[in-house]
Amino acid sequence: MSGFRKTDKLVPVITLVVDFGAGEWDAPCSLHEMFSIKNEKLLTFVPDYKINLISPSEISDLEFEKFKTGLGSAMQFIKHQKDKNLSWMKDYKRFEKVDFETVNLINVVTNSKIKVEKKEEEINMCYAFENSMREAKELGIEIGKAEGENKFAKLINFLLKDKRNAEVMEVTENEEKRQELYKFYGISD
Repeated sequence: MSGFRKTDKLVPVITLVVDFGAGEWDAPCSLHEMFSIKNEKLLTFVPDYKINLISPSEISDLEFEKFKTGLGSAMQFIKHQKDKNLSWMKDYKRFEKVDFETVNLINVVTNSKIKVEKKEEEINMCYAFENSMREAKELGIEIGKAEGENKFAKLINFLLKDKRNAEVMEVTENEEKRQELYKFYGISD
């Protein structure tokens, strides 16, 4: 009636759940874990479907070596993304040659900003990550300086408008700069 004969066979489908989170998996791993009923006798009559989970936090660094694709590199990077020290990455040769798609996956999943050009077939992640970190640090310093200069300018502006020339003289060490400020605001000393 269904068109399925005794001689017909099925091909199994294996479902993998890949967790791209850095933390530990805290969701259910089976259908039974999702039920509100915890009666073991009753649950024996209900099929339990377990998920096959790949989660970076549950894989040891040695086990990552079993991955033969860029997924292993990506998962290992995800696991260690919050580490301040890069020495873990330098211990693994796999990070010396990472394909563009894997680096792109790492950037998307971890919100990293590792700069690579599409024309590069293999990327040395240690070098690329260190460069990205250095550039981010330099950008942070530039932004910090700009914000500091902006706040300093606002302070001077406030003091000059409030006719607090003595305090302006205390906070501006450079006589030439002080004269420029006085001239700009039309103040004579």
